[in-house]
Amino acid sequence: MKICSKCGVQKSVDKFYKFIHGPDGLQSHCKSCANTKHKEYCKANLKKIRVAAAKWHKANPRTYDPAWYKANSEKIKANIVKWQKANPGKVSARVAAHHASKLQRTPSWANLTEIEKIYIDARNSGMHVDHIIPLRGKLVSGLHVPTNLQLLLPIENMNKSNKFDIV
Repeated sequence: MKICSKCGVQKSVDKFYKFIHGPDGLQSHCKSCANTKHKEYCKANLKKIRVAAAKWHKANPRTYDPAWYKANSEKIKANIVKWQKANPGKVSARVAAHHASKLQRTPSWANLTEIEKIYIDARNSGMHVDHIIPLRGKLVSGLHVPTNLQLLLPIENMNKSNKFDIV
């Protein structure tokens, strides 16, 4: 238990952000107070934040530029392979979790032949197979069925990540 220096309420230590320079390794104020302070700062400094973000994006165009990804695809692939070789345990865990979620989200009535065809088409065209409604979403979880699958460019799929936007 720890007392928040801002609101004065005693809370469990999991209600405080980590801060390695603090005497107990935690911030002096709770997450709720820290979030409120951050929101106030953002509201008061919106223009400053937008200018800094625009400056950063201008200096780092590759983060949102599909042309950069296309021009550097070999370099990107090499870096991914390098990371995978350096982190085989993490790769195995991700693959296992993905396969398990697919198995849990594949109903008995799913057309497995059609699903397989979609994956073959993706491999032949250099595309990624994406679940429109993610298998393990925060708010909603989809099924591993053909109607929930779509082909996306690799960069689009990585940008979409595990999100589902209601349109």
